Amino acid sequence: MGKPRDEMVIPWPSGGDRPLGQASKTSLVPNGEDAGDWAQFSPGANETCLLVDGVLALVDAVVDRYVACGYALVRPPGHDALQDMGFCNFNSIGITEHYLLQTYPSSIRKVVIVDYDVCHGNGT
Repeated sequence: MGKPRDEMVIPWPSGGDRPLGQASKTSLVPNGEDAGDWAQFSPGANETCLLVDGVLALVDAVVDRYVACGYALVRPPGHDALQDMGFCNFNSIGITEHYLLQTYPSSIRKVVIVDYDVCHGNGT
């Protein structure tokens, strides 16, 4: 299967990069405080790391031919993961594209992303 996802580095909204595995194992809220239900990084945000990891596991299963095809219905979808918007914690689509190209360079050379969201200018 693909590379260990704990080693994968993802862009972090507050600046700098952080390993995906570290993000899913630690609280995204400073000092474990409750930032409220509507905060971008509330205590439940840790689960979004696990959702991204699930998408990457699906990618591995498809590329390694454990399954014939796959579809990940992940909420939030991640395509609005811009620093000044706060709708999505992680751009799961972009992370998946990066993971495919970095992990499977001999079999995956290009990735096509079809984003049919109607919000102009902030899609993947």
